[in-house]
Order: sequence, then C-alpha cells, then structure tokens
Amino acid sequence: MININTRAQAGRLQVEFINIVEKPTFIEYLRSGWQINLHVAIDFTASNGESSMPTSLHYLGGFNQYE
Repeated sequence: MININTRAQAGRLQVEFINIVEKPTFIEYLRSGWQINLHVAIDFTASNGESSMPTSLHYLGGFNQYE
C-alpha cells in the first residue's frame, strides 16, 4: 500500500481466504423449481366501522392496527 502524500510504503494487505456468494434472483428461484403460494383474505366485518372514521381498523388516512 502506498501513502498518497509521501509515496512511501505504508503497509501490506494479505488476503488468505475469499468466499464470493451470489444471491439468486427471484426468476432464478422460480426456474429452479421453487413454488409460490398466495393467500388472500378479505375482512368484511362490519364491527370494524367505516373506513373513513379514524377509530376504524380499516381507516385509510394513516396507519392502523393492521399495519
């Protein structure tokens, strides 16, 4: 390693082991045979209140208990 200001050798770096791990893409997971399951649920409970009311669990004006 060279010191930029004095151009004198400042030390040495020795790498004894390196391990490169490539992270597969989503498409590569699918091509290798992985499967995806999707579950969807809709809450029609009327007791949660109107979505326009801040006290409702489905309030759309900010974060609620579900989020």
